[in-house]
Amino acid sequence: MTTTRAPTVTYRYLRVALVVLPVLLGAAVVLETVRSGCVLDSISAYVYTPAQHVFVGALVAIGVCLVVIKGTGSAEDVLLNLAGMMAPLVALVPTPYVQQCGLVEPSRAAVRAEVANGFWSLVVAALAVAAAAVVVAARTRTPTPTPVFRLGRAVGVGVAVLAVVVFLADRDRFDRTAHYAAALVLFGCIIAVALIKSHTSRHRRVNGYSTIAALMLLTLPAGLVAGLVAHWSRTVLGVEVALIALFVAFWLLETKEHWHDEGAGMTRELA
Repeated sequence: MTTTRAPTVTYRYLRVALVVLPVLLGAAVVLETVRSGCVLDSISAYVYTPAQHVFVGALVAIGVCLVVIKGTGSAEDVLLNLAGMMAPLVALVPTPYVQQCGLVEPSRAAVRAEVANGFWSLVVAALAVAAAAVVVAARTRTPTPTPVFRLGRAVGVGVAVLAVVVFLADRDRFDRTAHYAAALVLFGCIIAVALIKSHTSRHRRVNGYSTIAALMLLTLPAGLVAGLVAHWSRTVLGVEVALIALFVAFWLLETKEHWHDEGAGMTRELA
């Protein structure tokens, strides 16, 4: 009788968590919609409802999982890192308040204080991770980072510095745009990972990655058509739901493919 190694079990749990967390978020949105009898314009707008705590907690947890899990190649790894950086920012910087469905407008001062607290907490956490990476790299023999990984690391640092600069230089602009910018980068990275996987998977002809990647790419123009031509008021919500559902499908497929990978596969390059 063989025993599955603890690192492998941990690796599997992390992958399963990235399926469960979107389900948790979806459940909170559906329950609040049923309770209020009203569908909001976007999932992000539910941050102003009783679903707020689940929304924030789920996205922060998703971000941590995306950073911890190692991609199957340097490009995929870098994209998962960047997506993981963006998820907490999407959670902690809400969309600007829009009156709909009887929502109660929050105190602007309170929202600004919450955003500042969350943002600087993220900065401190990022610095702590960077310091830990330097210590680990100094004490262990880590593989020489690939050019793609070095480029990705530079991009990640650049994005973080840009966010701090905008926050300090133009706080109003940061509050208006940071959520949307982070969400676009998050979804863009996930779409890119699906595209890469569709070309690099060891089971390309039967894995369905190409179909998922194509549907992800079609979602955005389809949303534009629905909003600009059909004047559908729930366009953003529809695009978000479609992309999250496709992400779950993608992750289920990838988890099935890598279910028997060794737990060491989740070890991240820290050099």
